[in-house]
Amino acid sequence: MASIQTVSYSFLVNGEVRGYVRPSRGIRQGDPLSPYLFILCAEGLSSLIEFFAQQQWIHSIKVTPTAPILHHLLFADDSFLFGSATEEEYILGVQRVDKHENYLGLPTHVGRSKTAALAYLKEKLTKKVVNWRAKLLSGAGKEILIKAVTQTVPMYVMNCYMLPLGLCDDMHQLCAGFWWGDSEEKTKIHWRSWERLCVSKKEGGMGFKNLHWFNKAMLAKQSWRLLQNPNSLLARLYKAIYFPNDEYLTAGLGDTPSFSWRSIVEARQVLVQGLRWQVGNGERIEIWNHNWIPDVYPRGPSSPPPYDAPRFVEELIDPITRSWDVNLLARNNQLWEHKRQHVSEAVLLTMAGNKKGGGAGVVIRDANGDFQVGAARPLPLVTSPFHAELMALKEGINLAVALQNE
Repeated sequence: MASIQTVSYSFLVNGEVRGYVRPSRGIRQGDPLSPYLFILCAEGLSSLIEFFAQQQWIHSIKVTPTAPILHHLLFADDSFLFGSATEEEYILGVQRVDKHENYLGLPTHVGRSKTAALAYLKEKLTKKVVNWRAKLLSGAGKEILIKAVTQTVPMYVMNCYMLPLGLCDDMHQLCAGFWWGDSEEKTKIHWRSWERLCVSKKEGGMGFKNLHWFNKAMLAKQSWRLLQNPNSLLARLYKAIYFPNDEYLTAGLGDTPSFSWRSIVEARQVLVQGLRWQVGNGERIEIWNHNWIPDVYPRGPSSPPPYDAPRFVEELIDPITRSWDVNLLARNNQLWEHKRQHVSEAVLLTMAGNKKGGGAGVVIRDANGDFQVGAARPLPLVTSPFHAELMALKEGINLAVALQNE
């Protein structure tokens, strides 16, 4: 604290240091030292609260029996303290509030009408567009305002909630009207649909965002965070409430899902469509249910499994050599099945058998899609997935030539 109480400031006047000012209230607002002091104080407060909870001087809450214990949440300069509604724990003397309409820019309670709860986004966007209509702007200026301002207004909310489709259409209409020069007195002709304007410039559009699909992409990132950080507080809470005995990718909505959980689950399919398991030891990868084969789109075997088919990818790997069991793969042709109507197509299956190398599998089919011949072998000297694909392509060409000469 001595460094705070003895702080002093000087000024540059015409390039020269002049005088000293000693503030009577410590460091000024915006001082580079302020964030560090705030973090130190927040850590001290958090440690004290945890100590009080361990001593059972204050009582924490648990949403479900398996959920993590919550006794405080800190976000920037906002603090949530959880405890029992008793005089012993009523130590701060904070005035009671029935409910908060908004917190951190989001509605704290969303009822049945999602459009009504999020209508403030449209109002905010309408005010901006009305102010801009009075100005003479070029096409480039309108493009910058739409991309940098109007389409960023709902971005924070779209990180947490799935906006109603009707609300997205209303905001699209506001942006389209501004782009084509609509006014309150007259609506001009929209020479192209908004969907067409959302196409990239390379494909003839303007590169504007489709807010509905962008919303899904933002929520899919939340799904990815839940997968990548299963030990985070949010992931543990969701697991305890909605899927205590299941995995996130197969979890359902539950009995009374919150709006945020419903939104994340609704956008989860966007993530699932692009997910593919990276084969390591193959212990958790189910051959017939998971997408683990790299192709144009991640996929698993398209044919139904035979009666005695192996279940996990681990069973396809030789436990001694840690490479693909070629004999087992040859006996299970369904693993290579991929229905495409191309003559002599080589389907490249580049899979990492272990950390030091990889493996490649090649299949050739006739014009009817029937299996003709296949081969698989380890690739111990590959340096990247692209290198593995090139090696697999070379093997496929050699195999096709050999089949043609037979």
